[in-house]
Amino acid sequence: MYIYYLYSNNEKEKRSYMRKIIGGLAAVCLVGNLSLFQPEIKEVKADTAENTSVSVTDTDEYKTKEVIVKFKDGLSENEKENIMNESPGDAQQVTDSMAVVKTDTKKETAAAVKKLDQNSDVEYVQPNYVYRLVDGNGRTSGKETAMKTAGVNDPFFYVQWGLLNYGSNLADYVYDQEGRQDETISQKKGLDINIKNLWKQMNKNNTQKVIVANIDTGVDYSSPDLKSVMWKNPKEKKNGKDSDKNGYKDDIYGWNFYNNNNKVFSNKYYRVSKEYVSYEDDHGTHGAGTIAAVRNNGYGIAGIASGTNVKLMSIKVLGGKKGEGTTLSVIKGIKYAKKMGAKICNFSFGSYQNDRMLRDVIKENKDMLFICAAGNERNNNDRYPVYPASYNYSNVISVANLDYNGYLDGYSNYGKKSVLLAAPGTDIFGLGVRERGIIESGTSMAAPMVTGTAALIYAKYPGVTPAMVKSALKRGATRLSSLNGKTASGGYLNAEKTVNSNYYPPYITVKTSKKKNYSLVKVSAKKRGSTQITKVKYIKGKKTASYFANGKRGYSVKNSSIKVKKTDYYTIYARDNAGNQTVKTVKITAGKAPKLKVKKYRKSRKSTKVKITASDESKKTLKFRYAKGKKSVSYFKKGKKGTKLKNKKGKAEFQGKKGRYYTVYVIDKSGNEIIKKIKL
Repeated sequence: MYIYYLYSNNEKEKRSYMRKIIGGLAAVCLVGNLSLFQPEIKEVKADTAENTSVSVTDTDEYKTKEVIVKFKDGLSENEKENIMNESPGDAQQVTDSMAVVKTDTKKETAAAVKKLDQNSDVEYVQPNYVYRLVDGNGRTSGKETAMKTAGVNDPFFYVQWGLLNYGSNLADYVYDQEGRQDETISQKKGLDINIKNLWKQMNKNNTQKVIVANIDTGVDYSSPDLKSVMWKNPKEKKNGKDSDKNGYKDDIYGWNFYNNNNKVFSNKYYRVSKEYVSYEDDHGTHGAGTIAAVRNNGYGIAGIASGTNVKLMSIKVLGGKKGEGTTLSVIKGIKYAKKMGAKICNFSFGSYQNDRMLRDVIKENKDMLFICAAGNERNNNDRYPVYPASYNYSNVISVANLDYNGYLDGYSNYGKKSVLLAAPGTDIFGLGVRERGIIESGTSMAAPMVTGTAALIYAKYPGVTPAMVKSALKRGATRLSSLNGKTASGGYLNAEKTVNSNYYPPYITVKTSKKKNYSLVKVSAKKRGSTQITKVKYIKGKKTASYFANGKRGYSVKNSSIKVKKTDYYTIYARDNAGNQTVKTVKITAGKAPKLKVKKYRKSRKSTKVKITASDESKKTLKFRYAKGKKSVSYFKKGKKGTKLKNKKGKAEFQGKKGRYYTVYVIDKSGNEIIKKIKL
């Protein structure tokens, strides 16, 4: 029997009613209520997250009995090995700057933390934190026949209200499953991400390749809706060997850092009751489908970035009955994604722990975009930050859950400062493993909506940065009064407005051709979107966009080229008619660098004569210097530092002590420099 709240003024009652209806259709429970958060939450301001500069020494925090060690910069491999050998427990180096110490008891963990924290060569220690899925409930669908909606022939597209909300998606779904004609489920028609027109405009011929890393549970890459959009390692062969020498054997579709193998998909399931089972890789598969499931194949659903050159890389870092992973599994996943070319990482997990190690890795990878679920605890993330969603970086985006009536879902976290925007995340129909359709709710479902849209931005516009994409998503959001004070944008995702906007600055490319005693630099400033280029200027040195004062300062680039007679850094500036501006700073070598030859002649038992020969367009313009020891080019400060030598028609000489190192330096008139380190 159903309880009806169709005319209730209480929006929470209406949402509860919808869940009861869809719950009645469930035959198999796919995912249980997985807890994201940990107890004893302390209030922390989101913008002070950077200030964690000390080690975590409370042993109660070390749930896994694993201690992560961050080495200080500049240590030799022997010094790192000594630190690990002296530590209690089993130590293993994970990356160049990081090791993990595994202990058997809480007492041994405490001893390891204390000893490592006191080591002057250790920057800090922290726990190997546990991360969990940000999730709701999943349920099986029974529909198999295809139907065409809005030019899309994927049979379950009509249930995807987040992509096309025609006002009765969910009521139609209930009718199709049970044949009941009396259901009226309140939906606000037109409240969706506005994707339809982008599908008509973007295709494989007018987009560039973009790799999206789905860092989650595994993905069922055998699904007919995913098989052709999965990233495949182009240099790897399935032969039990590490064909591409990246450290991972047979990593065809990605890597499983939860089990440390190449199996990014598992049929594994857990029984949660007599009637329901939970499939380990449903969560990751559902997110992957939202991002890029194949469209117009007469099967399943339609993905946001489908029909373009967007590819999905599966990186499994979560697993088990509770959908858990650790700091190390996530960090390894990020590093793998970066190494293999991913531009965007989808994070549908989180924790209240301010994980410094994970934060540092995200901060270091400024050219990667991290799109994160805000969490499902009705929590204000401005007061109680959820990580990694609350890290205040230009490459981190936090996403809340919008329901089908234009309200923040009753369980969704929010934050006027820390959450960028909302996206559809309530009762989202998507892919499950083993060719199943499932419905799930949560910010885990909202984040992939934004990820799919971000992928379209990267696919359309070459050279965009995470900061550009974040700004565009904020500016392009559709404003809703119900989201005022709940998100930084005050709105929800609008794909077409964001992708087709004039929010993106020009794209600058520089090509240099070297002549006899100068270089000709070809400068191209291309528009992004519907704008027009109005200014292209340059100046010697490293400058920011503000230096050019909206195009009023600097030298104009004429005929798309610059003649450079002096080697140095140059900054190119471009501005469009929408006021977007950008700069590109490059080091340009004027002409060809001099060639340097050094010969040594024994003068006596204790000294050696050094003869230097340098060739250039004009031998008279060469300046010779030398210095004791091994020096870099910058040491000589453009020929102003070091011992001066007389230029004798492109030759110079000096006398040094046997057994010592010396650095010889030459600079020409154009500013081209060259050095050579020698031992006498």
